[in-house]
Amino acid sequence: MSLSRMTVGPSIGSQRTPQPTPVDASTVQWMFTRREVAEFAGVSLQAVDKAIEQRVVVKRRIQSETWIAEDGLAVMVILGYAKIDLPVKVKQRVRQWISEERPFAKDADSALKLSEVLTLIVADPVREIVAEAEAYASDRERFIEINPDIFGGQPVIAGTRVPVHTVADRLQAGDTIEVLAEDYPHVEKRALEVAVRYARTHPRRGRPSRPWRGGTSNRA
Repeated sequence: MSLSRMTVGPSIGSQRTPQPTPVDASTVQWMFTRREVAEFAGVSLQAVDKAIEQRVVVKRRIQSETWIAEDGLAVMVILGYAKIDLPVKVKQRVRQWISEERPFAKDADSALKLSEVLTLIVADPVREIVAEAEAYASDRERFIEINPDIFGGQPVIAGTRVPVHTVADRLQAGDTIEVLAEDYPHVEKRALEVAVRYARTHPRRGRPSRPWRGGTSNRA
């Protein structure tokens, strides 16, 4: 199975995704912001920051932004499901195993024996959440655009002048995705769903940043 390599993040300005190049799906990773990791893992932003501080999750700095790779997201999902406070060294051992074995990408359940009485199993719920995050990251590439010539660089749905935060605000005010799909017939329903999640994990700023671009080993 192969994927097409692309930049990690929405298109910025007139810059578009490079010509696709085949890559191995088992060796590439998507990148996520801290808030996106918290969203998918069902934990607080503070929990993500604490994991970074304890070196349970590895952060990467790309153009002044903090990014977490897919294996780091998987670690936070697992810890969120565990609902027990494991020692830091045990959590670091989990991180190493996740990074080396990538059990979230395997079809069958994978297990790591932590002690005589404690075994970590990566089962379907964890794999499903990671798969959902992967789908979001892929669609984030397709549907979110940041162009300084459109609303001063506010993130919009690609190819439109529909700000992602406008979509989120309307849902919060009581509209549904179905209603929005009727109001924006030129926009795919999935694009609206991705815009809502993007807005939720990227609060408005005084001046939008230019996220994840450049040469790390990112997912395509």
